[in-house]
Amino acid sequence: MPSHQTNAADTEGAESSKARVLRVATELFAQHGFHGTAIQQVSDASGLGRGALYHHIKSKDQLLYEVLRTPHREIIEEADAILECAASPEQKLREMTRAYLRNLVEKRSAWMITSRDLGALADQHRAEIASLQRRHQAQWRELFNLCEQAGLVRKVSDLHFRGFLGMLSQAFNWIDPGGRMSPSEIADAYLDLLLNGLKPR
Repeated sequence: MPSHQTNAADTEGAESSKARVLRVATELFAQHGFHGTAIQQVSDASGLGRGALYHHIKSKDQLLYEVLRTPHREIIEEADAILECAASPEQKLREMTRAYLRNLVEKRSAWMITSRDLGALADQHRAEIASLQRRHQAQWRELFNLCEQAGLVRKVSDLHFRGFLGMLSQAFNWIDPGGRMSPSEIADAYLDLLLNGLKPR
């Protein structure tokens, strides 16, 4: 196969029309908000006419739903793989925390939109995103139970559980991808704080 130089034209050529629509919509929703973005802006920025755009999406709400669903499904799939691996409970906890923070940074715009515009979704789509969020929380619960059974931590209260996940979930607001510490290093620092505080007495 002939080699290609990496440039915007090549990236655009290799990107499917649907992927381009989702990428452009994510950028516009993050910048202007869901309500502040017109479907015509998505059409113009993606280089697709309205007819071609609606070939890939049913509605603006459907577009928002797909933008928000993608990172949620990714973290669930990563967590499933980590939970099923043969590592120790502590290593699983570290890997899951690192994976979550990496996703929050890499998909920062989508998580920003989730935080701000989730309520703009139609009821059915909002319920589906909420179901994905509950599933991910259940994965964390399962992992903390494993850590408790292994004697790594004492029983994790609802207060500690919500506090830890809240601390992680808002990290996209301030983590600098080019900063002194990587998302994985920040994840380890957070986890050390939690584990030291929850050591069995």
